[in-house]
Amino acid sequence: IGPAGTVFLRGAFAALVLLAVVNRDVLRLRRTELRDVALFGVTLAAMNLCFYAAIDRLPLGIAVTFEFAGPLAVAVFGSRRRRDLIWAGLAGAGIVLLSGDFGGQSIDPLGAVLALTAGGFWGAYILLSARVGGSSEGLGGLAVAMAISAVLLAPVGLASGAGEMGSASVLARGLAVGVLSSA
Repeated sequence: IGPAGTVFLRGAFAALVLLAVVNRDVLRLRRTELRDVALFGVTLAAMNLCFYAAIDRLPLGIAVTFEFAGPLAVAVFGSRRRRDLIWAGLAGAGIVLLSGDFGGQSIDPLGAVLALTAGGFWGAYILLSARVGGSSEGLGGLAVAMAISAVLLAPVGLASGAGEMGSASVLARGLAVGVLSSA
């Protein structure tokens, strides 16, 4: 069903499970929290879609290494100690080294861009999850953000995997991935 179909199923099943579990928390969301929750949902959709598209083009380890640039940036800009910059510099050097020739294989440029973009959204995810989690009660903010993500991904996800998405085995795998990795 491709990366988009996989990300859609993952998000849709996770949203359904979370909404079923935290339905009272959703009702407690205040209007002032909805902007951050909506941004969180957009971030979830973009981060996961970019990452799954990246691992469709790159080996998993390389994609994760590139994606780590986002959390690394959050750590660097949030750090208060000089020593942390040394560690961040070493991690950044590792990312740069991977961007060249890796084990005789060249890196797919679009895959690298997608993984780095996913990393940028991962950094935003870290900041927004802290804000949403700190301002809303329970898991309602996460559940609504996951539902927004699923709705945003539906058009591209359904178009990508429409032919196989009705299969019981595909749906079962989508449910497992949604529950185990997102919910």
